[in-house]
Amino acid sequence: MTGELWWVPSAIVLGVVCVVALLLVGLARRRARARDLALAEAAAERSRAAAIALVRADDLIEANADELAFAVAQFGEGATRDFATALAVSTRQLKEAFALQQKLDDGIPDSETARRRWTEQIVQLADEATVRLQAQTRDFSSRRGLERDAPLLLEKLQRRLDRVADRVAAGAASLARLSQTYSASALASIGDNAVRAQAALDEARAATDAAAAQLAADAA
Repeated sequence: MTGELWWVPSAIVLGVVCVVALLLVGLARRRARARDLALAEAAAERSRAAAIALVRADDLIEANADELAFAVAQFGEGATRDFATALAVSTRQLKEAFALQQKLDDGIPDSETARRRWTEQIVQLADEATVRLQAQTRDFSSRRGLERDAPLLLEKLQRRLDRVADRVAAGAASLARLSQTYSASALASIGDNAVRAQAALDEARAATDAAAAQLAADAA
């Protein structure tokens, strides 16, 4: 009987091996499905990010085309040359990004590596265009704010110059009193301080007067 059952241990071992093999195969398949799902979700997220970046950049370029026209009318072509260059570069980048998006949507099979590279390039191009134009928008917003506040700033500067004039006059009077007590050689190091201060004050007043005249002309 024992001789007739010699194969039983081998059959048990073989069965265990088969079960383990099936379990390992099932585990590998589940891991592969999970990996494929994760890759698909990552690809979908990249596609969403690219689409959002494209729409944002496209809207910003359209808005800044109008903004540039207003800026040229307000500040002149010379002052807006950098803005125009930034808009041209950003527009070119967005065209490149849309061309890559077209390759993704053309239905022609592409490798996953190529699709990932194109998607990342789309995001990079669109984001660079957006950042560049946002910087220009902030710059001209600041210029408009400065222009709007210029009369108030000029008034503050003129009051400050009045206070400086009082100090210059007081300094000149003090120097005059000192000259009655000390010799010219003793006062040589400070003798012309009042003259230099008055000259600087006169230049500042001339500049503020010119600015006031320009503001008045612009307002006319």
